Amino acid sequence: MRLYTLFAITIFLSSFLLFQVQPLIGKHILPWYGGSSAVWMTALLFFMVALAVGYVYALGIARLPLRIQLVVHGVVSVATIVLIFIHSKIWSSGITPAIDDIASFTVNPTVAVFSTLAITIGLPFVLLSSTSSLLQWWYAQIKNTDPSSLYSVSNSGSLLGLLSYPIVVEPLLNTGMQGMWWTAGMAMYLGFLTSIMWLVYQFATLPKMETVGVSSDKEIISQVTKKAFVVWMLVASVPVMVLLSGTSFMTTAIAPVPFLWVGPLALYLVSFIWSFRAGRTAGHPVLHEAFVFTSVSIAFMFVVMGIVPVLVMVLTVHIASFSLFHWCHEYLYATKPHERSLPAFYVALAVGGIVGSVVIKISSAWILDFPIEFMIILLVSMGIVLYRWFPVLPDFFPSYLRERSVLSVAVTASMILILLASHMHVRLQGVIAMDRNFYGYKAVKQNELGDGTQLRTLQHGMTNHGSQIIRNGESHIQPVSYYGYSSGVGKVFQYFEESEREALSVMVIGLGTGVLAAYCTPDDSFTFIEIDPEIVSIAQEYFSFLEACSKSKVVVADGRLALTQTQYELTDEKFDVIVIDAYADDMIPIHLLTKEAVAVYTQRLAEGGFIAIHISSRYLHLAPVVLGVAMENKLLPRYVFDGASKEDFISASQWVLLTREADEVIFSHPVFDEAFTAIDEKPAVWTDAYSALLPIIKLW
Repeated sequence: MRLYTLFAITIFLSSFLLFQVQPLIGKHILPWYGGSSAVWMTALLFFMVALAVGYVYALGIARLPLRIQLVVHGVVSVATIVLIFIHSKIWSSGITPAIDDIASFTVNPTVAVFSTLAITIGLPFVLLSSTSSLLQWWYAQIKNTDPSSLYSVSNSGSLLGLLSYPIVVEPLLNTGMQGMWWTAGMAMYLGFLTSIMWLVYQFATLPKMETVGVSSDKEIISQVTKKAFVVWMLVASVPVMVLLSGTSFMTTAIAPVPFLWVGPLALYLVSFIWSFRAGRTAGHPVLHEAFVFTSVSIAFMFVVMGIVPVLVMVLTVHIASFSLFHWCHEYLYATKPHERSLPAFYVALAVGGIVGSVVIKISSAWILDFPIEFMIILLVSMGIVLYRWFPVLPDFFPSYLRERSVLSVAVTASMILILLASHMHVRLQGVIAMDRNFYGYKAVKQNELGDGTQLRTLQHGMTNHGSQIIRNGESHIQPVSYYGYSSGVGKVFQYFEESEREALSVMVIGLGTGVLAAYCTPDDSFTFIEIDPEIVSIAQEYFSFLEACSKSKVVVADGRLALTQTQYELTDEKFDVIVIDAYADDMIPIHLLTKEAVAVYTQRLAEGGFIAIHISSRYLHLAPVVLGVAMENKLLPRYVFDGASKEDFISASQWVLLTREADEVIFSHPVFDEAFTAIDEKPAVWTDAYSALLPIIKLW
């Protein structure tokens, strides 16, 4: 095998595996931490840090004598092999443990995600991320030639690994099988790497290599000034901030799934490949920045409006993100150093990635209670483009525009700021409390309805999560919003009332305002399971439903874990009604709607009981999923579509009611006369290891 081909295959495979494992492990651990988009945001921060560690490691050992480089890298490679081998013996694959093997919910979720990723893929990820830089350095030493073409090979492998996951891997394989194939690919990579290290060792033993010292390498690296390093770092941080904030916006408003993770990250890679391609020619800066301004302005308008179809929103955010990626990467390419100083340049880019990730993480966790990071970045970028654009306008533009560029920018920026302020005013109108944590943005809003009546509502992201009527300062215990008497869950309680069933035992996954406790009678017991402690505080402080139910209790935990792990003391209880209503903004966590999850609910269902699943969603057709998992668990479904009623403060809702086949007679009760017995949809079965989102997305 030719030397170049061997190096190219190894670098391509390392990059492919590096970007294939990111959505793989992200999806695998997503249910462990509540299924929120913050899991992927935290995972991306980990990947940025691990990537930088790999680059710094490659840069560090490249300054050592070649033989010592081989010894150090050999030790790291052997440690990786041993780690993956041990994990393969106790997990379903070398990188996919079960939740009981590793997850801990007793610590901060950000720390928990970081520690989980560090244990599962930390060392393999660092080894893979160091490969491209280190092998290019070795190839340059052996062949005494420019290895930059290998960088294109690396980018191609990264892009193919990323795009192949949602298109090929995710639809065909469950996460356990994905991990097994990835582990096999890792073994192949380590075989190629061993071959290269042997060839490099043979070359290092030649007499001419004995004189290779450290000083020359240090001298090359020192050519990179501190100012240049800082500038590269800051510019490189901007695309990462765009990537994280844009992805967070989409995965919060739509769904935290790999389908929406991969798009922005793939465009980030495409932009890098396009900007750093060989034989490229520079484009017209004004036209380029005009494209940036136009795409960003449209995205800003749509994000502020928030009413465009999901497909339009996704495409707009992707286009605007790509334009910003490319804008920054073009600058980085124009200012990159000599080829021999590229390792330091790549370290600056990696550190910039960490800086951008940390800025977004800090702003979302401690600075901005309201989730407007993406809007702020779009706004600032528009201002920068205008400031750079006006002085270089072509001659056919009026001269006063070029001469008064600062004034023009100020006027335009003021108009944009007014639009943003108007948006913020509308969104914050009536807000009496708000908070933001790992599980997203929450706000309590109180709107005046006249005649001394107010409607107090809990908003999670952009979605209403329950309301309460307040008249003359007194809270009313009345089921409203998605939970009225005409809703699916309302019909369940109406059935038990008319059947004169006493002392109901009710379990609800997802607390919200606690509005379902409005159906509580003195003999009933209600158990709410809620993963977000901030939601619990809001429900207890600003709403009175829980207080009105004397036998209500709240368990702070994930819904699946609370029913299966003994420390929550719920593993032996049977429930007459089990309600699944745990939404993160507009998306129910996938792991609560799988075949295995519904099997857990069925085991805990009392004879003659109901499982009520809330499936209202702006973006997803969840009815086929519930139909599929119901069939798998031998449950009978009935669909209840309830219209909105402003007079009764009722919001339109969709519910699916499930009961055992042996209890089919229940649905003959008149209260269920308007429930649908079937839907014109093909069943879609989700499992803990497999869930395809694309077939159920509402594109329009």
